[in-house]
Amino acid sequence: MSEVFQIPVLGARHVWAVGVAPVRGAFLQEADAVESERNAEARWQLREGGEYEYEFSDNRLLFAEHECVSPSVGHPCRGRIRTGNLVGRLRLDVRLDYTGEKVGFVEFEVTSRKLDYRADYRQMLDDIARRATDLLFSAQEQIHQQVTVDAAVDSSTLYQRFAFLRAILESDRFSDALAKICASPIRKLVDEEREVRPACLRRVTPNVARQLARADLRPRWVVTEDRVETCDVDENRFVK
Repeated sequence: MSEVFQIPVLGARHVWAVGVAPVRGAFLQEADAVESERNAEARWQLREGGEYEYEFSDNRLLFAEHECVSPSVGHPCRGRIRTGNLVGRLRLDVRLDYTGEKVGFVEFEVTSRKLDYRADYRQMLDDIARRATDLLFSAQEQIHQQVTVDAAVDSSTLYQRFAFLRAILESDRFSDALAKICASPIRKLVDEEREVRPACLRRVTPNVARQLARADLRPRWVVTEDRVETCDVDENRFVK
């Protein structure tokens, strides 16, 4: 029996994994973390035209419907993944069997059989991107390409802008930033006006002095400003 690779379910609240084993000598490897990040690739790498058996560690889990996935009849927690002629980033959503709730996802990098993936295939995509960006970002594709944002270059198409924005909003870095703000909201000091009795004044500002000087009789109330701490700032409003 082929070696079974335990691949973690990302974005899940629990520690879940799916066991994946290559069928008939299909290619499957775990890439070096530094190398995969440097090349904007998924850590777990399959091969174009390959076939793989899978089974979740929890039998309540299953893959969402996808053209590459063929679940076992009667046992949707296991089945086969067939990459066909797709090449690029393959993201498979994971759901709970009894509710259909999305609980995470698994990502693979499907590499080309015919070309050197990094030296030839990715270079070919770069060349295509310069001439026909929309071909790489088709919303109907079952697989997608990993890209990085170059802030010095203007986005040339609406879908490209959307794809970049979605990549940022779905990134771990963005989620971590939101969680940090929720755990420790940003606070600022602002001036807040309130009415107080003159006898309760803690300090007399020029504004308070003018109010006292203008009054014909001793005023019952004066308007003063205090510095107060607030969480009602743009960053916290955005998170809310």
